[in-house]
Amino acid sequence: MAKIVRELISNGEYKRGWLGLSVTAAVDAQDGSATQPPGLIVNELACNSPAERQGVRLGDVITGLDDRAFSTEQAFRNAISLLPANARITLDVRRGETSQKLGMTLSDSVDRPDVSDQGSVIVKFPSESGSPACVPAGAVLVDVAPGSAAYSIGLRTGDYLTAINGKPPVSADQIGSVLESVEGSASLDILRAGTAYRIDVQ
Repeated sequence: MAKIVRELISNGEYKRGWLGLSVTAAVDAQDGSATQPPGLIVNELACNSPAERQGVRLGDVITGLDDRAFSTEQAFRNAISLLPANARITLDVRRGETSQKLGMTLSDSVDRPDVSDQGSVIVKFPSESGSPACVPAGAVLVDVAPGSAAYSIGLRTGDYLTAINGKPPVSADQIGSVLESVEGSASLDILRAGTAYRIDVQ
């Protein structure tokens, strides 16, 4: 805080650091198991952001920032917002069964996505610009409630739902309706940690 005050006095402004990702607290990062330590799952990744350029992938689980663990999205976001532009940080990241440290430099932009609550499934449609690697066509599942129909067929928090029966989803209401009442057979195309999967529901 003292550093912020000094910069305000010296320059009349404080350029906050921007990482370019959104996270949500999750125990079951990918497989529904609670055997791994909890972390913050990357559910949105801005194209050409510091995070995307320096190695973060959709579905990664952030377990630490400069060797500090954060249990909530708010605590992590606050920690980033207190850092200045061009600050150097280290993220502890778990990707599948592998853990690694990613060093990166923050920029001075701002990103604040909005989400739509569909009951047991919360979704967000990404922006239209950017490459499929960081902003795929479709919606990110920022929360999949355990015990829901979506959870039972294999969807997990952090997955991007890119197609339902071969067609891109068009609204949060449509996704909520389909996932909560899957009848007969259906195919769901998802992107998880940068890898495409298809879930066939019988």
